[in-house]
Amino acid sequence: TMMNGKEFSIEVVCLNYLGFFAEQLAERGIQVTLLQKNQEHFDALCPFRLARFLRQHDIDVLHAHTGAFLFGATAAAISRLPVSVYTEHGRFKTRTLIPQIEDRISGRLIDKIITVSKELEQYLVRHVKLPAHKIQTVINGIETSRYANRAKPVRLLDEFGISQSSRILGTVARLDEVKDHLTMLKVFQLVREKYPDSRLFLVGDGPMRHVLSDYIGKNDLSSSVTITGYRQDIPDMLNLFDV
Repeated sequence: TMMNGKEFSIEVVCLNYLGFFAEQLAERGIQVTLLQKNQEHFDALCPFRLARFLRQHDIDVLHAHTGAFLFGATAAAISRLPVSVYTEHGRFKTRTLIPQIEDRISGRLIDKIITVSKELEQYLVRHVKLPAHKIQTVINGIETSRYANRAKPVRLLDEFGISQSSRILGTVARLDEVKDHLTMLKVFQLVREKYPDSRLFLVGDGPMRHVLSDYIGKNDLSSSVTITGYRQDIPDMLNLFDV
């Protein structure tokens, strides 16, 4: 969204659902379109629908992200885009044969692959066997001034009913299996045994929310663990945490 709007026209395509940021992007004048793929089985026609969209909207550069590697790379090839880019944000190390084949095909079709860490870049080259000459690491950047260390926000202490003396742990991430929040919950159970007044906050939302909520309920953690869902006050939430 920091691109010059006079020089570039930006459009966002979602393949599963319109996520949390769709409304915010629309408010900034960015067109968001849902080209929903079949949620029950592999959607072989999805790349063709996406390719048609790319042609109809005169797209010059496609930037696909984790979860859309195959569909994005294939659609770009079908529509003969000038440039196609894919960003890999992270993945499980265990991959079955079919996803490995999909990765190899996508790696041949895509023009450039971006990773968010050198470790991930090395993994994609050594284990996934993606072409090394196409991969480049671009570390995630943030505006550090927004996240400077400050006092715990009184507003959040009041909102969640927390005392200043409570030990507060937290994480900000998509509630997805790859983030392994279950391990954090198991570790927090040990922490709570030593520090009964400690609190844990899982900031974010995603497909694992129901699984995590069930675990919290079954292990008597409801009074100590809070799943906040998506929030827009992340700098304040981070200042709330001790760890």
